[in-house]
Amino acid sequence: MSFNAFAPEGPIITRLKSHVALVAATQGIYNTISPDDTLLEPGDKPYVVVTHISGTFENTTFRTNIASSLYQVSVYANRQDGDDDAKTIIGYIFGDSEGTDNAPTYGLARWKMTGVTDMASATMVPESYGTAHDAERLHYWMTFSIENVEA
Repeated sequence: MSFNAFAPEGPIITRLKSHVALVAATQGIYNTISPDDTLLEPGDKPYVVVTHISGTFENTTFRTNIASSLYQVSVYANRQDGDDDAKTIIGYIFGDSEGTDNAPTYGLARWKMTGVTDMASATMVPESYGTAHDAERLHYWMTFSIENVEA
């Protein structure tokens, strides 16, 4: 088996799609781009896009492969619909991790990713958050990092 720096992408999408309330609150959860027929007209549900922003191999040693990645999770909503739904969704994405030793039951913050082929267990680390609203749509985003170490 060969090392795959992009291996976390599938499990991240699967983790988000496993949260029933998150799925029900959105048009969809997509990897990198939303389908061409995804619209944000007034009354449409928001949608979520997960994007791999950057990665480095700077921690790679001659003993094992290590890929550090940064993912951005974005929520897009129609501005006319207000921000309540988008803020609820961004809360689901962050999840229910609290305290110092809480294993979240949903969301990405502090989620321990296991069972990925040729990848050791890894924890999603919340890094930053912000907005990029424009005249027609709301755009809330959060970034999460993960260190993918070869198993």
